[in-house]
Amino acid sequence: MKTTQLMGRPGRVDHAFSTRANEVGRIEVPGPQVFWMSEWDRWLTLVFHALLVEDDGIKALIDTGPPDDIAPLNSHVRTMLGSRGTFCPPEVGSVADQPRALGVSPDTITHVTLTPKVLHYLMIDAWDRVRLLEDEDQIAPGLQTSWAGTHHRATIVIEIDTDEGVAIASDACFYLESITENRLLGINESMAQGHACYECVRATAAHIPPLADPRLPELSPGSPHEAHVRDER
Repeated sequence: MKTTQLMGRPGRVDHAFSTRANEVGRIEVPGPQVFWMSEWDRWLTLVFHALLVEDDGIKALIDTGPPDDIAPLNSHVRTMLGSRGTFCPPEVGSVADQPRALGVSPDTITHVTLTPKVLHYLMIDAWDRVRLLEDEDQIAPGLQTSWAGTHHRATIVIEIDTDEGVAIASDACFYLESITENRLLGINESMAQGHACYECVRATAAHIPPLADPRLPELSPGSPHEAHVRDER
């Protein structure tokens, strides 16, 4: 069985980036989708974020938000969750408006790293610009990816070197507690991959931006959009 092998190490800062997050949509889901076989009597809010990773020469965007037409997405989601399961996009506008919300022109974005939520865009609209990642890969110095599995077969972890240490973002968890308390993601394809991923992240990360956690701004010190999330374990 393949297990997650992160490329980083605690305290490594070869190339320091800053990170900022911007909300790109939200939805309510049954608790067991967030935490495996628990929270049965609760609906939990997922707030999805795009993460801007930048230094003087690189502006990398991790995820881009929903398509302009979300009707097909909501039609599919409601077949599983009912009317309460409605994806609500942000007021900021289209995908191109996401960088602008962070004060950055879309034309200056140098890299875009996409998680499995955007497979249609990858396969249909942008295939000529896609570079498929190896199980361990480097987007730029100080910005690495590693295969993680867990949520989807295509799930990755993204390691970002910052002045405060290594920050790790991934869709292998929705809420921070999956990492810090080892609470397995509810919508998972492999428990073994999830536990292996969480163990590696805990051993490597100084900061964990939980990209679907509605408490992201509150968990982060500094600016409301600052995505350096301190692990309180």
